[in-house]
Amino acid sequence: RKVGKLNIRLGEEDLSNTLNFEFILKKVERKADNFHLRDATPNVKVDLKRNIFEANLKYDADFASFHNQIGAGFEKDKHDGKRYMKQGNNWVFNGYRFADVRNDKFMLFDTLAYKFNEANEASLALKYEEQRSKLNGIDTKFFVPNPIAPNTTRKLVRQIYGEDVSDKIKKDAFSASLKYKFTPNDKDSYFAKLESLSRLPSNMERFNALYGADDKGWIANPNLEPERHNRAVLGFKFGSEFYKEYLNSLQNKDAFSFGGHFIADSVKNLIIFDRRHSKAAMPLINKNAVISRNVDATLYSVNFNTEYSFARHFGLKSSLYYNYGQNKTDGRPLYQIRPFEANFAFDYKDYASFGSYNLGTALRLVSKQTRGDFSKQNGLGIDKKEAAKGFGLLDLYGGVEFKNKVGIRFGVANLFDKDYAEFISGDHVAALDPVVVHAPGRTFFISFHSSF
Repeated sequence: RKVGKLNIRLGEEDLSNTLNFEFILKKVERKADNFHLRDATPNVKVDLKRNIFEANLKYDADFASFHNQIGAGFEKDKHDGKRYMKQGNNWVFNGYRFADVRNDKFMLFDTLAYKFNEANEASLALKYEEQRSKLNGIDTKFFVPNPIAPNTTRKLVRQIYGEDVSDKIKKDAFSASLKYKFTPNDKDSYFAKLESLSRLPSNMERFNALYGADDKGWIANPNLEPERHNRAVLGFKFGSEFYKEYLNSLQNKDAFSFGGHFIADSVKNLIIFDRRHSKAAMPLINKNAVISRNVDATLYSVNFNTEYSFARHFGLKSSLYYNYGQNKTDGRPLYQIRPFEANFAFDYKDYASFGSYNLGTALRLVSKQTRGDFSKQNGLGIDKKEAAKGFGLLDLYGGVEFKNKVGIRFGVANLFDKDYAEFISGDHVAALDPVVVHAPGRTFFISFHSSF
């Protein structure tokens, strides 16, 4: 992976009359196979190459009680991925992961903010995106073991979705967000947002196309519609008279703060992965392959957190999270929705001639997730019941800092050596049927840090 980035800013530092240019180059190459870390037959490898160029321009200006930011952007994306299978001493091209995809995306945006006074502010943000895609390899033939099986990306898409796909596709997305913020003082803030946000599908969601036996195939839908989130967001933060930050209150007085957010989201054309669920006895190729589709859905997210500093040296804090997701089109839960979680911490901090030291303990409680997509027979099957179990963890930790320059941190995580796994799977490997990986048991740690 190679990344280059150039930022140029001309004008005022406070963004009252400022022009910004940004240029980004990304070059990513990845080689994956099934034989370097294990024995597999047949040997298969995938070569992936992606080059992205981004250019963005934005201009900020103040006038009267208004602040406006207007801008434009362009992105050129070249994405190619080929799969090869070893036959004898030769490697045979047997499928496109990305059929030489070319994307050109154009973007225009504007955000206008108005300050009624020091405490009240409103803003309106608008964004338009247009993406033009070309599949140069859509009709390129590759080897298939069955002579009657689809041997081009176009034929694969037609087999799965029953519709043709053009080698040139254009999609656009328009988003709007209206926000009101009330900040009566430097400790308290409250905001409300009404938004209609549209998202263009990614290359993985639209163009990934590899055949496979039974449930091993993955054929995305190039004709997906952009998803639209119509949502309301409420958020707040409140601090008591002497609150400054956790374990550091004004005049060493007892102080507290609490805050949180609530999101209600009605989604049109949410993009999800699913499975084909073919009832036909034959052929086995792509019988239960991964597909992508649009559904309507409802999402809720709630967070509440508190901090309390008392008796000069002690602190308590907590955070609660709840998330809900429902696929309304199919009448089933959405996959990979985080279970209810509660976190608590109790801390002690004091100062000495050499600097400061602290001790603390943290408790994490995660409930069992009963709502999920657990079966490949009627869903995607990415959620695993073994990882859906509830658990509780206790950590102990401490630290010493010398003159705010050098510090040592130490402790033990998962003190009682609990056996557990996280419900949310890592998405960095794009595994839609992940193996459950259990988290580390009791772990002792120590680290050293310094600042200059």
